[in-house]
Amino acid sequence: MITRAALFLGLALLLASPVANAQGIQFQLGLSDGMILNVMGRNGYSDVRITKKKLTKAQAEGCRNGTRFKVEISLDGRIRKEVKIGTCRAAINSQVARNILRQKGYQQIFVQSENNHFSAVACRGNKRFRISMTCLVKSRAKNISVNVRTT
Repeated sequence: MITRAALFLGLALLLASPVANAQGIQFQLGLSDGMILNVMGRNGYSDVRITKKKLTKAQAEGCRNGTRFKVEISLDGRIRKEVKIGTCRAAINSQVARNILRQKGYQQIFVQSENNHFSAVACRGNKRFRISMTCLVKSRAKNISVNVRTT
């Protein structure tokens, strides 16, 4: 049950924190998206998705150490509850990309990470290839699908 003091405090915060925009004054009720993302980031979460926002709490999902959590955040920015809900996508790094190319028969492999993909220079059958790799990870099955394009 909400006490009068809590209701008064909420009303005072509402009136004291205007956010200006092009059409006038807008008030933020509850936690802002920025605050939720900040709290999640400070607590080691990545791949964060906000799932629910209420007046006194918010819920988000995020990955930490390979596990996906459902997290409840209080109005003061503290994490109230964490529940494991699954696994996260496997991390793809240059070593994994190098191993995939090695399995495809390439040798003398040099891999470089670029934004969302990897580029590589490698040899196969006395020929040198410039390779662009896009890795897609299916989170449930943890299968890695790699599109290899040679130039």
